[in-house]
Amino acid sequence: MTYYEVIGVSKSSSQNSIKKAYRKLALQYHPDKNKSPGAETKFTKINIAYETLKDPYKRRLYDLSLKPKPVSSPVTSTKSYSTSAPQKTTPNPPQNSAPSPKPQKKTT
Repeated sequence: MTYYEVIGVSKSSSQNSIKKAYRKLALQYHPDKNKSPGAETKFTKINIAYETLKDPYKRRLYDLSLKPKPVSSPVTSTKSYSTSAPQKTTPNPPQNSAPSPKPQKKTT
């Protein structure tokens, strides 16, 4: 449940609308006025939601956190994998870094 749903307003509501809705709910669920079970918990949730939504900076950060995360597409590969046992490979012979000797000319 989003903070907007807790207070009963839309995401595009003005600060004034949020404040009005908060005051109405706070009065309705205040522990001194409402002794029903769960009223205090509801009142706490309303206060937490309002503390975020009343501040434009906190509200913006909260709205950004609500944006759905892009779903990454499954990785496709053209490489096929074998389920058989791995093949043994022989290591390449070491490469000499010294230049090969020049062939000698034969004299006739």
